[in-house]
Amino acid sequence: MLQKMRAGDIDFVITSTANASMLAPQAGVFSLHFIFRDQAHLAKSLADPAISLAFRDMVKDSVKGA
Repeated sequence: MLQKMRAGDIDFVITSTANASMLAPQAGVFSLHFIFRDQAHLAKSLADPAISLAFRDMVKDSVKGA
């Protein structure tokens, strides 16, 4: 699904960071349970604009390299 979204075949997909790690291996860090204290900590981290921007940049860089 992520590859179809990347190709423009679909506009929206609900996925996980573990699945995104197939396109950008660094995305897998969000699936490591021991990094976050609890789900609230994970949600707060993902909602942080700086982390969101860094994640987007990481994915863009991975797509350029593919």
